[in-house]
Amino acid sequence: GLNVGSQRSEGLEFQMQKGDFSRDGISGLMSFAYTNSYVHYGPIAAGSSGTTVLAPINNSIAQYNAYTKYCANHPGALNTMCGTLPTNGLTAKPCYTSYGAPVNALPGGGCPHGDIANPYWDSPPQSLINTGQNFPTYDTFPGSLGLAAQGFGSPYVGTLVLNYRHQKYAITPSLQFQGGGKYGIPITEGGINPASIGAPNPSAPGSVCSPLKGFGDRYDASSCTGVVNIPNPFTGVFDPIGAFTQPNELIANLQLSYDVSPQIQLVGQLVNIVNYCWGGSQTPWTFADGNICGYSNLQGTVYPVAPLGTPGAIINPPGFPGSRIQPFRRFPYEPQLGPAIVSALNGTYKTPIQFYFTANIRL
Repeated sequence: GLNVGSQRSEGLEFQMQKGDFSRDGISGLMSFAYTNSYVHYGPIAAGSSGTTVLAPINNSIAQYNAYTKYCANHPGALNTMCGTLPTNGLTAKPCYTSYGAPVNALPGGGCPHGDIANPYWDSPPQSLINTGQNFPTYDTFPGSLGLAAQGFGSPYVGTLVLNYRHQKYAITPSLQFQGGGKYGIPITEGGINPASIGAPNPSAPGSVCSPLKGFGDRYDASSCTGVVNIPNPFTGVFDPIGAFTQPNELIANLQLSYDVSPQIQLVGQLVNIVNYCWGGSQTPWTFADGNICGYSNLQGTVYPVAPLGTPGAIINPPGFPGSRIQPFRRFPYEPQLGPAIVSALNGTYKTPIQFYFTANIRL
């Protein structure tokens, strides 16, 4: 692989045990671990200046900024907040023709008939990522749209095990806890690109971002062939890596054992008798539901969308009839639901109650 940075993991562990699990009576064990893991992405040789794996994210942010009024009026140097142009290479305007040419708005506001509004024109430009800072640890670098948004590992992990043994019988309940896992990535949404280069004139086949009749500056999103990465419509920013905290998870298990003879032991295990999740970041896409233990970005992205409340937003404003965005596509993140995943990743899917029966035979 390519060495793109350095990871440091540090923390502390604590364990306390009372009694002997192999002797009659009550015994127990309690453990807790805290891990602070972070990555510093260093330079990768690229000509005389070098770059980092964060460069594609900053390029996407600068590309979005190019469509704003601020950057159109304050162009900057390369690798700065306003250091690029829209995809057609022309300075942005408040309106675009349906084939991607920038045009000025009408004197009284609004766009000329048949044109569409630039949905990012009045939005504030976004700051670039500080490449010199430390970032939460991810097993897959979250550098582009559609990559996994879950961080690696949970910083807080605890276990409590109790045991009661009487001659040949033993009962062993246990509790497991994990919390503090992170999720969130900068590139979560693909917005329409009003500067997409389509057909040479608006009447020819293949023109892009066709306006909707009777809806002013609104457009038919399904006709927009180009995509610009845009901020999270609900936070208003390109989310920092690891911006949100996963729910805490508590799991209770029970083990019963019986020593048939010195050579044979029967063991029954009830796993996930309790599996409950709570807490974490409170956002428009989270639920107060103990069955949801993790969130990540959408899988199978359907784009493009536009920022809520802007001209051309795919969600119609109050008073306007017509289609609305599909519920599964409404938010940039969603609950992770599905079969059990036993791994070191935080925010594992909630698992059902399971029963295991084993016979331990000593030869």
